[in-house]
Amino acid sequence: MPKYPDLTEQLSGHEGLEFEAYPDPLSPLYAACKEAGVSPYRGGYKAVPGWQRIDASPWTIGRGHNLEAHPDPAYPAAPGTTCTLEQADAWLESDIAEAEASMLHRWPWMSALPRSVYLALLNMVFNMGAARFSGFQETLYHLKRHEYALAADELVDSLWFRQVGSRARRIVAQVRKGE
Repeated sequence: MPKYPDLTEQLSGHEGLEFEAYPDPLSPLYAACKEAGVSPYRGGYKAVPGWQRIDASPWTIGRGHNLEAHPDPAYPAAPGTTCTLEQADAWLESDIAEAEASMLHRWPWMSALPRSVYLALLNMVFNMGAARFSGFQETLYHLKRHEYALAADELVDSLWFRQVGSRARRIVAQVRKGE
């Protein structure tokens, strides 16, 4: 049973489910796929001429699981690596727990935030990591003071918001609501 069923469901929707490793959405290979009009998923990246020489790091699988951040000889960070539904679900729960531990290590005060705000921030840390999230200094400033509308405004005024699309809009709405 997931610790946060609503977050697990939300992340499953945001991340999708891929049983075969694919190039990271911010990687040059992913961009080359988009430019060539081919899907980067299910081996579609192989249609890009010279794909083997284009950086795809980090290879991702399942529900947004970064294979390079979690080395496992059974699941190499390489094209052609596959997983089962059970493994994808297990990684998702493990990755949520890791994101939460990292978030609370840096910002222990977040544990006192309203649940929906807490889960929105956990979603962001899951997606980008605590190190990148720490760059949202103004957002963190407002969150610590329970100024949720101002924190949401800071999120909207970011490159992350422009890159992430509907996921970002949902997260911002959760933060803005502040419940």
